Amino acid sequence: MVAKHALAKTPYSKLSSWQFGDFVFAWDYDVIADTSKSRRAGFHAYVESEEMFLRIFKSL
Repeated sequence: MVAKHALAKTPYSKLSSWQFGDFVFAWDYDVIADTSKSRRAGFHAYVESEEMFLRIFKSL
């Protein structure tokens, strides 16, 4: 993939904080995120995830 798309060779250790990933994915309980409180505080704008990622990838 690196050669095919002319990407820079980057070691996995530089791509992410693996300790953070271990922390997040090691939870043994469900996490429910609710944005109701922020909406009540006036934060009504949001970014559609798929649209955001497509825009980011297109700009690369």
